[in-house]
Amino acid sequence: MLKATEKGAADPLAWAALIGQEAGIFAYGGDIGLGADTLKHIETFESVDPDNALPLFYRAKVYFHQGKLKEAEEEMVRTQEKTRFLTYDTKMRKALIRAAESLGYSKFSARYYALSISTGITSFPEFARNIIAAKEVEDEAVRAILRLARQMEGQSRLDIERLVSYSIQFSALERLGAYESIGALNAKVEAFREKKKLMSGDAFTNIPEERWIQFYDEVLESGEQEALERLYSEFGKQAHQ
Repeated sequence: MLKATEKGAADPLAWAALIGQEAGIFAYGGDIGLGADTLKHIETFESVDPDNALPLFYRAKVYFHQGKLKEAEEEMVRTQEKTRFLTYDTKMRKALIRAAESLGYSKFSARYYALSISTGITSFPEFARNIIAAKEVEDEAVRAILRLARQMEGQSRLDIERLVSYSIQFSALERLGAYESIGALNAKVEAFREKKKLMSGDAFTNIPEERWIQFYDEVLESGEQEALERLYSEFGKQAHQ
């Protein structure tokens, strides 16, 4: 990953991938040196992507695992100054497809791998919950976290992004006592689950490999829900009854 940033020093995608990997290792390994390196990388990331709140989110994550709760809270509040919260998750998966294909993976295998792998965003809910649960943290920081989660939901392509955003929103809304908003979010999540249940794996029949390849590309371009609906209309069991 570090070599990738050396080749594309001005490419925010390379920095997002490197820092996501480092922050995950640091969180579980407790390596102070790695934390210091990551903070330097985050500073560069912020300089090449100044409108994105993601560098601040990762800096807060490192501070939290260093035991610097106040600094982590301040970074979360600062995210409100940024206009977007771009995780680069979709772009990372597209890059994985290109890399896998260059190594000889088939079109299908490359896409299946890239869309199945867990990325750094899966660690976001636990970190957000830890910040939100801290009594010393003020509501302003919690509202900032809620804003980030809603931004993530709005730009999500994959269902995992949507689920991550829902999880963070629930934690923030509960802390803020926003029970009416919790009810609305519950209804949204239930509708999402019902649609997923309807279009589960056993709802499809006889899908050729080329159509799966097209489906995976559609997921990354128009979103998983929209791509699933199209696939279901063509190959759902109800279409063959």
